[in-house]
Amino acid sequence: MRIGFVLLFGWLGALTAWAAPDSVKLTFPAQAEYLVWVQSESETFLTDRATNIQGTSGEVKVVAAGEKPSVYVLDGKTNLLAVKPLGEVKDAAWTLKKEDFTRIARLDLTAETSKGKVASGLFRVKTGDQTRTALLTPDDKGRVTLWNLPPGPVEVVFETKSGEKTLATSAQRVELSREAGRVGVLVTADDAAPVVEQEKDPATGQEPGAAAPAGGRPGDAPAPRASGGGSPLGGL
Repeated sequence: MRIGFVLLFGWLGALTAWAAPDSVKLTFPAQAEYLVWVQSESETFLTDRATNIQGTSGEVKVVAAGEKPSVYVLDGKTNLLAVKPLGEVKDAAWTLKKEDFTRIARLDLTAETSKGKVASGLFRVKTGDQTRTALLTPDDKGRVTLWNLPPGPVEVVFETKSGEKTLATSAQRVELSREAGRVGVLVTADDAAPVVEQEKDPATGQEPGAAAPAGGRPGDAPAPRASGGGSPLGGL
């Protein structure tokens, strides 16, 4: 009996002796831009605490590890995500392989009508036998991002309200591939859906993107927004 108690307390002591490291050193499989952070299982994606690393190696601090923490590594070029429980990281170092990036990091979801971007609603995204949801609010300006998805087919439905009536789009299907890069789904909602109010340019009194007034010069119309050439992680 005494031996049993000794073994039991020794086992419990080994469990409680583990402590999260202050930081984790990382070696990446290729030269790229990575976003790295640590969060617990119960937390939503906390990219605001992430460390941006460019190159083939770097280090991330472990901040408020919480319960069942994991290390997340997002490859900005491929839109792939590698995840490893912090308790499985040996000697506070993780050498990643290409095969470790098994998850799709982000799926961008946009809802609009012929009148503009939808102000509020709910995306339902079915992946396999699971359904994930993403809430759209006016502050989102018509677009939200769903994180950490498995590769494979997904089905997207968007629901919004017009008074007491629920408006739902037909299902859209898209294949999430590890080779596809960052993917987005655009759904077209009923024109009765509430749309985001566009702020008017104080100089012209017009909404952004509006045509120049009659008789005005071509330069009076707002210039189109430039795209491309920036960091692949800049759109987070």
